[in-house]
Amino acid sequence: MTNEIEVTKAADQKYCSACAKVIHISAETCPFCGAKQLLSAPSQLQQSYSPTQQTKQADQKFCTACGNILHISAELCPKCGAKQIVAGHVGVNNISDKNKVVAGLLGIFLGWIGAHKFYLGRTGWGLIYLIFFWTFIPGIVGFIEGIYYLIMDENQFQERVRLGLI
Repeated sequence: MTNEIEVTKAADQKYCSACAKVIHISAETCPFCGAKQLLSAPSQLQQSYSPTQQTKQADQKFCTACGNILHISAELCPKCGAKQIVAGHVGVNNISDKNKVVAGLLGIFLGWIGAHKFYLGRTGWGLIYLIFFWTFIPGIVGFIEGIYYLIMDENQFQERVRLGLI
């Protein structure tokens, strides 16, 4: 059994040929690993293909849609026009500033009032936990979620927080 998140692709998406993450079908370069992608047209497939990685500097990032190298503060990609996630309080490479140990302990000890959900930015779920705390169900679920956060792989936790899945 693997700890990776199962992601299904839509019709306008494909898998990166190097890291297997889901990317836009028109991406020439993977926004996650920088690997050049195979082109889908048959005439283009006959050309020689060697998966090379683009190198980016510390003040650069990859476009989330087409993989073009952008300045880290860019809000839009000049190549494809896709809106970008701007690194503010969140670190470079979209690493969340949330700590899985803090989230886990909040879930275990204060999960009955949804403290772990508020900490993770899931205010709606936090309010639901707070409204139904008297049923003890949020306490049980919060305890289980707290244990789950603590045993979860750090990369998986960060990815799920970034995607808003937990």
